[in-house]
Amino acid sequence: MSENLVIILVGALILVTLIFAGVILYLFSKLLQERKNTVSEQSLSEKFQHLKEKTEEGPTSYCKNHPQDHAHGMCAICQDMFCDDCIKEHDGHTFCGPHFRLFVSHEWQELESIKTTPSTPETAFPIYDFKRDLWKDEQLPAIISTHYKINIDDDSIESYVKLLVRTEEFEELKSRYAKFNQ
Repeated sequence: MSENLVIILVGALILVTLIFAGVILYLFSKLLQERKNTVSEQSLSEKFQHLKEKTEEGPTSYCKNHPQDHAHGMCAICQDMFCDDCIKEHDGHTFCGPHFRLFVSHEWQELESIKTTPSTPETAFPIYDFKRDLWKDEQLPAIISTHYKINIDDDSIESYVKLLVRTEEFEELKSRYAKFNQ
């Protein structure tokens, strides 16, 4: 009988050991799988971290004068971004303080007007490019103004993109614009 008891105890011990080993293997495989998922999530997280940061930050433009404040408008002359405290509106345009004074202290004249439609917005690119070059190269101010019109004949929206320059520079800029478009 004692021999049978030893065999039963050895068998029970082997069974308990197998169960214990199975549990350990199961837990170990779960741990590896969890770690693999964490590494995958970390790599994905690292790859898209810049997108996540932009989404969480909100607007990415800040005031030129107050870098801690979000910008709420762009100056029609210098194209820099400014907060509500720095931006001024006049005649349908927004300006920074110095350029607001520049705008109201001069007479402005329409140098060019280009008709665009929703399917042909690129036709106004020459106006934008000329304005950009004037400011970037010579700090000469110009303003782009857009006026919208509904054409009831063909039920479409037309926009007229206009380039305004100071009257005292009109003649010179008119000839320069003609050469620019050649």
